[in-house]
Formats: sequence, C-alpha cells, structure tokens
Amino acid sequence: AVVYLSSFSKTLAPGFRVGWMTGPAALMTKLEFAKQAADLCTGGLDQVVIYEAHRRGVLAHQGPRLRALYQARRDAMVAALQEHAAGRVSWETPPGGFFLWARILGHTTSDALLDRARAHAVSYVPGSAFYVDGGGAEFMRLSFSEPSPARIATGIARLAAALSDATSSETRSTAST
Repeated sequence: AVVYLSSFSKTLAPGFRVGWMTGPAALMTKLEFAKQAADLCTGGLDQVVIYEAHRRGVLAHQGPRLRALYQARRDAMVAALQEHAAGRVSWETPPGGFFLWARILGHTTSDALLDRARAHAVSYVPGSAFYVDGGGAEFMRLSFSEPSPARIATGIARLAAALSDATSSETRSTAST
C-alpha cells in the first residue's frame, strides 16, 4: 500500500501547517483516529481557509506560478554548480521539489566540510542527517526554495571556495604523511 503525505505550507503559505494524506481507505480511517487522539484535530479556521482557497481556484492558480518560480531557482543552482563545482561534486537535476542533492567527490565528508562552508558564509544540511545507518556522509542537501537566483549563485560560489579549501587541506595532509 502507498500512503502519500503533503502539506500546504509551500503551495499556499509558509505559515499554514495543514497537511493531507491519501491512501487505502481502511488505513486512512485508522490514521485519522490516531491523529485525533494525538492532537485533538487541526484548527478549524486553517482548514476553512484551505478549503476556500481550493474552492475559489487559488491553489490551481498558484501551482503553475510556483512551479515556474522553483524551476528557475533550481536551474540557477544547476548552472552555478556547473560553473563553480563541476568535477568536485556530482548531482542529478531534480524534476521538482525544493532541494538538490549533491555528492562530494573525493575524501571530504559533508559533515567535515560544513565548518569550512560556514566560514565562507554558506550552509547546507549534511546528508548524514537523513541516514539512520550512519551513511550519507558524501551528500549535501542544497536548498533552492527560498534564495533568489543571484543569492543561489553567490552561495554555490562560496561552497566551491570551501570545497577548494578542503581539497587543499587534503592535499597538504596527504603530502605530509
């Protein structure tokens, strides 16, 4: 069985913490009861706002506009990675969403790189945060949902500078052994 969960926080307004899910009816009934027992239901006003936004076509209007916005930001990130970090990271261009997963090529881990990245005024989420088995050290989750294309280009250039620093340190430590 497949259960799909989502929310309206990125499609309607960031402050809306109203979610929804779909799946087999028998399972949805049980999950509904479990949610009600856990939090006594989502606020009625938020649900009415979501319902009215859907009924009046706001959600249908927002979708294409947001897809175009996020696609432009994703494309800006891919272009910046190609310009500044090709050969040092690899990635798959995501078909949608808000994040791009990049794999660090070489011996540097995303956890080890994070302090250098912060020193260059840029940040990301290390891949290890998403692995329960301790894996993912070579991955970085890069967000393109909030920053403008110009800020994305600046951020990727800063990340590339941090990668250069890490590569220089690797080379120095390898040469000294």
